[in-house]
Amino acid sequence: DNVPVLRMAPPHVIDARGERHEARVSVQGCAFDTRGRLRKTDQPVAPGAGQCGVTVDWSDAARVTCGSERASGPCSVSLQYPLLVDPSWTTTGSMISARHDYSAMLTQDADISIEDEVVLVAGGYASDGKPTAKAEVYLNGVWHAVSDMHKPRAIFTATHAGYKVLMAGGFTTPSGVASTGDLWDPGTGDWTETPVLNVPRGGHVASYLTGDVVLVAGGNTADGTITNTSEWYNPSTNTWVARANMNSARQRAAATRLTASGNVLVTGGFDNTNHHATAEYYDSAANKWTSTSGSMAAVRSRHSQLQQSDRSV
Repeated sequence: DNVPVLRMAPPHVIDARGERHEARVSVQGCAFDTRGRLRKTDQPVAPGAGQCGVTVDWSDAARVTCGSERASGPCSVSLQYPLLVDPSWTTTGSMISARHDYSAMLTQDADISIEDEVVLVAGGYASDGKPTAKAEVYLNGVWHAVSDMHKPRAIFTATHAGYKVLMAGGFTTPSGVASTGDLWDPGTGDWTETPVLNVPRGGHVASYLTGDVVLVAGGNTADGTITNTSEWYNPSTNTWVARANMNSARQRAAATRLTASGNVLVTGGFDNTNHHATAEYYDSAANKWTSTSGSMAAVRSRHSQLQQSDRSV
């Protein structure tokens, strides 16, 4: 229903003495849900606004204690500046299999609560330098092995296709690319192999579209060519459908679905000759790619991008 969900651990601050103090969170400018535990089937509270403000407040910790509040000595401030706000990372246990250039996706079965969300990790290059088909999930602080994908793959995409997760394309050997995708069902833990892509590819971009359709574009093909082709996967028909070509061939670009228009913005990447500063967006209704009016300030590839609350990217 396009209702945003923000989850965060209770915040804290670390003062100049290295002491930890708890802080408070408040939300302004929109409605929000105060129920502590939701199931995915629960109807969320619509925010009723285009943006919200989230404030972290530590004023309760920044107080002066004097006299009878202290055993002895002069008054003192309980909080000493400067502060670090919520500075810590928590180390998890190690994954079952070492890997890099894999894909990961937050997923959730309809029968489990939001607190029990599952992170699926699959594929990538294993410690022997070869692509792997192994997959595992992170749930409640523990890594669990799940069944292998049908094909080993690395440098591929993971995208929601309905409630399932689509792993598309990727490299199977130093010079070979995967011709199919794999769908993971979080309810059963099983993989289903998709039909062959129109253009098998690795190092491409992918984005979720409306109607559970997944767009893939660009990447490196089986003959080593970097392509400008695009296609989409429709899970309801289990088919790949060729779509319009991008204006530029790109590998290792970045893609973001824009919330206002539903268009997909693709930026940067490189072809067989150059790295790109250009960008273009895909209009799924018109099946058309359009270059943006200007280029980025710098060429880039293997980068990341994210749409912010003000809808800038």
